[in-house]
Amino acid sequence: MQPRFALTVLSALALAVLPTLSPAQGQGRDDYPVAEGWFFSQANGRGGGGEVGFRVTNEDGIRFWDWFQRYGGVPNVGYPISHRFRWNGFTVQAFQKVIFQWRPENQSVALVNVFDELSAANRDDWLLAFRQVPRSRDWASDRGKAWPEIVASHLALLDPYPALRAAYLAVDDPIALNGLPMGVHELENVIVVRAQRKVFQQWKVDVPWARVGQVVVANGGDVAKEAGILPEGALVPQPPTSRGFSPPPDPAPLATAAPLPAGPPASRSPIAGLWHKPIEDDIFLRRAAESGASWVRVFLTWEEVEPELADPPRYNWAATDRALRLLRERGLQPLVNIVDPPIWAAFPTCGPFRSPAMQERWLRFVRAAVERYRLPPYNVQYWVLYNEPDFRIQNPADKFGGGWGGGCWGNHPAEYGAMLRATTPVIKAVDPNARVVFGPLAADGCGPAFNCDFLRQVLDPALGNAAGAFDLLAFNYFPFYRRNWEQYGFSLLGKAEGLRQQLAAAGMKVPLIVAETGIVLDGTPKTDRDQANYVAQALTLALADQARPDGSGIQIAIWFTLRDSPDPNDRWGLTTSDGAIKLSYRAYQTWVKELAGARWLRSLSEPSYGGSAGRGCEGGGAYRCDVLRHEVFSVGETEKWVLWVDGGPRPRGELFGTSAQRQLRLPADRLLAVRDLEGNPVDYQREGSEIVLTVTESPRYVTLRR
Repeated sequence: MQPRFALTVLSALALAVLPTLSPAQGQGRDDYPVAEGWFFSQANGRGGGGEVGFRVTNEDGIRFWDWFQRYGGVPNVGYPISHRFRWNGFTVQAFQKVIFQWRPENQSVALVNVFDELSAANRDDWLLAFRQVPRSRDWASDRGKAWPEIVASHLALLDPYPALRAAYLAVDDPIALNGLPMGVHELENVIVVRAQRKVFQQWKVDVPWARVGQVVVANGGDVAKEAGILPEGALVPQPPTSRGFSPPPDPAPLATAAPLPAGPPASRSPIAGLWHKPIEDDIFLRRAAESGASWVRVFLTWEEVEPELADPPRYNWAATDRALRLLRERGLQPLVNIVDPPIWAAFPTCGPFRSPAMQERWLRFVRAAVERYRLPPYNVQYWVLYNEPDFRIQNPADKFGGGWGGGCWGNHPAEYGAMLRATTPVIKAVDPNARVVFGPLAADGCGPAFNCDFLRQVLDPALGNAAGAFDLLAFNYFPFYRRNWEQYGFSLLGKAEGLRQQLAAAGMKVPLIVAETGIVLDGTPKTDRDQANYVAQALTLALADQARPDGSGIQIAIWFTLRDSPDPNDRWGLTTSDGAIKLSYRAYQTWVKELAGARWLRSLSEPSYGGSAGRGCEGGGAYRCDVLRHEVFSVGETEKWVLWVDGGPRPRGELFGTSAQRQLRLPADRLLAVRDLEGNPVDYQREGSEIVLTVTESPRYVTLRR
């Protein structure tokens, strides 16, 4: 099998020295010669223009500029999207289509097998979820074969797909520029071929960027940047006089039992997300990028973009453009939540529109937003419609209905259903791959504040009639309401199951999003450790639920919030208000490092209900106390257990302050490591062939051989 980095086949064309760039390739204001090479501004994220960009040079004896020309220049390589940096012990530079790797042993450039590297960084789930890129097939059968035989077996994947095969072979040296074909994935609307360095998509339906039958190519370098596996500093454009990015030295390898380090994540979790404002704040961006999250929930406020009623509309996208671009530059995925119409369109601005004409203006705004942000560099795919729309208007004379804004359709389920039915076709017409999300439900605090029958009413054919009018359902979950949902299941899972049952009653089955979950430190006995414990517990439960075979599991879980507010009694954040790291932030990072790329296998947890004899449970056993949670995941070649003890609902139903503990016996011959919330090794006792581990309310990560 070809090594992940080595380039073993080069054509005569690739080795021939080609002429330098011609004016037709862009010489002028966008790119021009510099010492020992060329400067390009086309991929600077600012529409080009020459002020900042990336150099491709032969500096320091690393002849990237010569090899850029040998490979055919911009048509085959694309524009540079990074400076040079160190990666896996080599000097590399990323371009739109490929990534160069300098091989000093033979003074040449190899092309990195980008999609193999994405697999190594646990991005296969992300690729499948967001780019419809299949996993590689198992090619263990390549071992022992001659190289021509390996090539023939991989190319045979393309035989059933003539158009895809023709696109793959269209370049002068397809093995060198594309890598070997590794897998094929046939979906309802598209056929996807995964190669080592590029992805080819043949569309079965007309989409805005391709006609029926047309093949489009996803560039390996651009996907690597989007997936967040390239160092942030190397992607920041610089003036032509700058030598660009100075990378840190390669890190020393970690010992098996060493504490997991802080700092930028080795990988990201496809399910984990964050929320806080402002998005453009440098501290937020840095902490979000280093947390290991994939998602950031972003509010797109209609009133800010279109404050005045004019014909034609006058939109000011500048603030949203900047926020979304900064997130994407750091490898973060935006979950865009549209809220707050202008006063001229709705009053209060969290609820129904003033007239059918104003709903038409809403649809016009939504169409403009999707047209703008479905494209690079933003690539927005998820559109959330309002926040907590089940809130009831408390004060009709107040702009926000007497609440906090976001949504107040609680007394108007028919109107919210009508809005969904009208909006979803508009979004899908612009972007068939877009996902429309029912605004996050509170579904707690029932009564004057929230309409807890809202979802049923919106789906009811006689009222909202919106069954089938959205792709996902979002909800917010906070543990002090856990009693409301534990009849359906444990903690977060109880609310997810309760809402699934409401959907099923209307004949619907859709994936879920946890748009907010968290624990506030508000002067009660809760501590930073209680908050950190819940970080690991909530993410573990969400990841376990994601694996539901019917596709109705939780796909994204957003922590509320990344940063504390300055109010000492309103601290939800993983960091302090000035951005200092808290224990809960380290717990978030550790969870990602332990479980990014994990696949749920089974739960060995004790039931949350039933016989409570000897456990001192309240209410005659309605809630079982001292429950052992035991979720089992597969991570690579290992099995990962996540363990903690739940002491049952406390005052206000929250999870905190329990001193319960349990003893668990593990097979000593399979045990590899036990770590705590911060990634530190945990002590245990050995008794013969078994390990005795004490489990508390603070989750433990146990790694075992499969």
